[in-house]
Amino acid sequence: MIITDCTQTAVFQTTGNQTNMFNHNSGGSETPGNCTKGLGLPLPCPCGPNGTPYTYGGGAFVFQAISRSFFVGNASNGVPSLFARDYTNGDDAGSPSTLTTDSELVQGIESIQILPYSRIKIGPRRSINLV
Repeated sequence: MIITDCTQTAVFQTTGNQTNMFNHNSGGSETPGNCTKGLGLPLPCPCGPNGTPYTYGGGAFVFQAISRSFFVGNASNGVPSLFARDYTNGDDAGSPSTLTTDSELVQGIESIQILPYSRIKIGPRRSINLV
C-alpha cells in the first residue's frame, strides 16, 4: 500500500485490516514485511520495531501499489502496438511477482522515448515545461 498527504509518503505492507483502518506492524509472518511500525522519517538504521511515528491527516490518500511495465510489441494482426504488462503481488511465502496479463493499449506505436524533464524558454518571461 502507499499512503501520502503531499508532505510525506510511505510504502507499507498491511498486516491486517479493520473497518476504515490498516494495520502495518513490523516483523511477523508477513513477507517481505515492514521494517518498522512507524511510517515517519527518518527510518532508523538498522530497523527498529517502532520506527519514527507520523500521523497522516484527514486529506491523506491510500493507494494499492501495482507493478506495471510498458513495451512495444506486435499485435495479433502484426501491427506494432503499445502494450501494458501487469504483474501479481508475490504470495505470502515470499515468491517473486509473476506475469498476469499483457494488454494492448494502442495500435500504430513503433517506439517509446522517455525524456528527462526540461524547461524550454519561448520568450523573455514565458517558458513551458516538458515532461
